[in-house]
Amino acid sequence: MEPVLQMFREGGIAMYPLLVCSIFVVAIALQRVVLFMRSRMDPITFTAELRRVLLSEGLNQGAAYCRAYDTPVTRVCLAAILQSDRSRESLQAALGNAVKMEGSRLEQALSTVGTIGALAPFIGLFGTVVAIRGSIQEISLTGRAGTSEIYGQIGEALVATAAGLLVGIVAVFIYNTLTNWADSLTRDMEISADEMSHIITEAVPQGPGGRVI
Repeated sequence: MEPVLQMFREGGIAMYPLLVCSIFVVAIALQRVVLFMRSRMDPITFTAELRRVLLSEGLNQGAAYCRAYDTPVTRVCLAAILQSDRSRESLQAALGNAVKMEGSRLEQALSTVGTIGALAPFIGLFGTVVAIRGSIQEISLTGRAGTSEIYGQIGEALVATAAGLLVGIVAVFIYNTLTNWADSLTRDMEISADEMSHIITEAVPQGPGGRVI
């Protein structure tokens, strides 16, 4: 623990914003991972079972079946059922809006991680420049300009750059991983929306019908 604290002190003022950035990245990553894991659902399996419920038990039971689960796929399917009395064009529009809304919820805060990934190396570089400038001023005032001392001070100043690169690399990796995961969940929603547009057309005239309560 002591070597880490020593490096933190050597990094200078830039280490504080980098620490804050690291906390934000970890917090957002953990929150998104939990959300994404809870959002996983096979759209084909769910819509197939939902089709059976709609055809055999009607729209209200289909809506209740969707409400029993809390995932983006089920919310998109529920949006289709709630708009089942509208025209096909209105249904398609409602499904598109539902997918966009759920996609936005999945991608919430990911842009913050991406921004941190882009800025962290520059924050570290800024800290290094400030530290080197301070070292040069100290050398000019004291007159001590030994090679070993200069290298030692430059080495300490570069700690901020290394920390900034580390935070940036981790943030970019997390951003790309979570973005790909969110895209995969969005594709599942698009599959379910496409299935629901056909299922509603089939279920409304054949099922008990009526307005969903």
